[in-house]
Amino acid sequence: MNEWLQNKLSHKNYSLAETYMQDNGHFTPQYDFLVTKHNVRMIDYVLNMEDLETQFASLMKAFGLNLKMAGKMNAARTSGGTHLEPQHLNQQTVNEIQHVFAHDFELSPNYKTTPWQKEA
Repeated sequence: MNEWLQNKLSHKNYSLAETYMQDNGHFTPQYDFLVTKHNVRMIDYVLNMEDLETQFASLMKAFGLNLKMAGKMNAARTSGGTHLEPQHLNQQTVNEIQHVFAHDFELSPNYKTTPWQKEA
């Protein structure tokens, strides 16, 4: 897994459009969908997967909407899918992830408490 991820994330020029088209956009930083090149934020709210249900409920309440999430969102982990976790990543892979997705982590208020935190 580490070798595969490092291969996918390294040697990419993320300023080129063709890079975004590779792998059906699965390795495109989410920041690029949320903020323009001129640092204009195009969205008002970012909800984190770690606390999605609670954050979604708070957002709906703030707007006076009576909407709730429908069931489980991550079927892969509940149906015998992957058993890979952040602790299975080696330091080189973590460094590459932190480099490519640095702006994504800045958007998350939980950055300092995630397994992606840089070691001191």
